[in-house]
Amino acid sequence: MSLSDVLILSVEAGAGHIRAAQALHSALKKRGIRSHIEDIFTCGPSWVFRFTIGSYMHMLHYTPGLYRKLYDTSATLKVGSLSKSFFNQSLWKYLGPGLKALLQEHKPRVVICTHPFPLGLLSVLKKEESLDLKTAGVVTDFSFHPFWIYSDCDRYYVAAEDLIDEIEKLGDKREKAVVTGIPIDPSFLTVTDMKREAAEEVAALSSASHRILIMGGSLGLGALDVWVNSLLLQMQNSDIDTWQIVVVAGKNKSLEERLSAIESPHLKVYGFTDKIAYLMASSDLLITKPGGLSSSEAIALELPQLLLSPLPGHEERNYQFLLKKDVARGASTVEELTKLTIQLIKDHKERSLLQEGAKKLKKAQAAYHVAEDIDKILSQTSVMGS
Repeated sequence: MSLSDVLILSVEAGAGHIRAAQALHSALKKRGIRSHIEDIFTCGPSWVFRFTIGSYMHMLHYTPGLYRKLYDTSATLKVGSLSKSFFNQSLWKYLGPGLKALLQEHKPRVVICTHPFPLGLLSVLKKEESLDLKTAGVVTDFSFHPFWIYSDCDRYYVAAEDLIDEIEKLGDKREKAVVTGIPIDPSFLTVTDMKREAAEEVAALSSASHRILIMGGSLGLGALDVWVNSLLLQMQNSDIDTWQIVVVAGKNKSLEERLSAIESPHLKVYGFTDKIAYLMASSDLLITKPGGLSSSEAIALELPQLLLSPLPGHEERNYQFLLKKDVARGASTVEELTKLTIQLIKDHKERSLLQEGAKKLKKAQAAYHVAEDIDKILSQTSVMGS
């Protein structure tokens, strides 16, 4: 008897990949399917995580142009194939033995990956050993990268129909893809039909006719305090009644302190919070960077989005996709952000247009759709190692 029917492997690079894993764990549990979540980097020395993710964060902060070049170059089919092979073999040297031990401990029949790194390691393992093990990738962005593509991967769960064509272009079979949406926390389903006043009460917010929610992801990235000061000044000079700006600083304590030092009765500041669903349900506009999870959460609640300049790589692809689908507008400067925010707050028709775009794209039940398909796969597979 296996300890887990499903092993969910992720990477704590930002909170999105882990949040998707947690949403899947909850959905699988509702179907009576045992699952366990593990960060793939726990399979090896701690320095491997610090070096790999640390290098990524360092490039994003200090040399974003270099990271963009590397991302775009590796996104081509030929270079992507070579670079991911080298990368996976390098990671396997340090994480492979731990991954083997993890699989022996849990004996799963299906392994789901919400990040491409563990999917790559599983591909190396499948080539080295004959395993009766199904693997699946849950893509947490609105685009595909070659690092997700492996001929021995059995299923890809994707955000939209558009991504199926990308899978085929990158050399894998389109029938492996299932359009489920990006898995989000069940709390977003809970608030879908909740009245604004009830959501405000849960989030400990005072009543406001117009509310702007600003987020910089779990790490609180971006000069949010600069944007907030500019918005407060312009909003005070506008003719908009009973408005409020809510900012989530995430785990960025320094940012939280700077925001909390701003004196305004129209400003409410949160650090890291589990009330995001209720904050979104209480808001008229979300200003954020285009992360796959946060955007999907807003889309599930049909909340119009104003996107900040994206990080290079996958966020730039998300940015382009979301603007194309008419669920968001974009701003690249503080002046443009301030101007568009006031326009969108005043223009109900424009916000309605963005809500319509979200309504067409939203897949709030994504986690349950993935769990349903996994249930079908489990019914067709035998216990690993039996």
